[in-house]
Amino acid sequence: MVEFGVGILVLPATLLHDLLRGLPRVAAGQRTARFFLLAHALVAISVGFLILRKLGINTFTTTATVYSMNVAFVIEVVVLSYALGEKIKSIKDATIRAQGKLVKQLRKKHEVQEQLVEQLQHNQDLKDQLNSELESLVAQRTDELRQQSDTIAAQNRELLQANGLLALQSAAIEKLNTDLQRDLQEAKTARVLSKEVNFGEFSQIYPDKDACLVYLANLKWADGYQCRKCGHEKYCDGREPHSRRCTKCRYVESATAYTLLQKCKFSIIKAFYAVFLIYTHKGNYSSQELSRVLDLRQGTCWSFSQKVLEAMRRRRHAPDFDENEGWTHVLLDATGTETEDAVMGVGEEASSTRG
Repeated sequence: MVEFGVGILVLPATLLHDLLRGLPRVAAGQRTARFFLLAHALVAISVGFLILRKLGINTFTTTATVYSMNVAFVIEVVVLSYALGEKIKSIKDATIRAQGKLVKQLRKKHEVQEQLVEQLQHNQDLKDQLNSELESLVAQRTDELRQQSDTIAAQNRELLQANGLLALQSAAIEKLNTDLQRDLQEAKTARVLSKEVNFGEFSQIYPDKDACLVYLANLKWADGYQCRKCGHEKYCDGREPHSRRCTKCRYVESATAYTLLQKCKFSIIKAFYAVFLIYTHKGNYSSQELSRVLDLRQGTCWSFSQKVLEAMRRRRHAPDFDENEGWTHVLLDATGTETEDAVMGVGEEASSTRG
């Protein structure tokens, strides 16, 4: 009895739920949904009559109401069958429509393919026509190029002959240029020796520090290299520019070491020019004028002038002194440097003795 009562309560709830779900479809205009909703309404009414009978209310109890549920179920089965048929029919119609659309698409695709084939055929015809025209043009151009190449070959032969003449002329011009440069260098050197150059012209002969170091190194080791420590005569390049390192004791000697320019505090180019001015003027060149020309402090110029004058004095008393020798011999004066090194050596020896 309890289970029947629960079933009686669940069935109306299920019918009500189905009715509520069917209302939107009816509102959407679906014909099968209307029949479905009518069948469910009949079932709901027959269930209502059943509940009244179970509750003992026999007011509506008649033959029709007693068998109304069976009739309602039959009607619902019929309606469901009809709805199923309609659904199958709608699916079939949708399939037919989809197939029709697909056929139309395939037909359009086929038409496009035919047009593409026609276009490709037309392009191939144009390509063949263009190739034939290009072949004729290439043949014509080849004939023109052959004629031009023959002309160029004849011109090349003439140019080779002209190049031979130009090579001879270039060799002659190069020899003249070499002689001219040598004469120009000799003229510049002669002007330097004749005291007629300014610092700008002097800088053209010794343009930078590297050129001065090269000249000083060649002048210093003109008679060959010999290590001052061990007397070895073989060397290699040192780390400093134009310095030489003994391959035996590895003693390194720079280009300015043991020369007048050792420990020089200003530009070696200016030092070269200062020695040149003081020497060519026989020491009669004031430190004020030297300071103005070299753009250095007067004290620096005076100290360097004294150093150069001492070197000149020692050079005049040297056994191999020549009145006509150049100013560059003064650069190799190392007496003052050796004296300083000797004093430093004695000081170091005294310090070690005291230690």
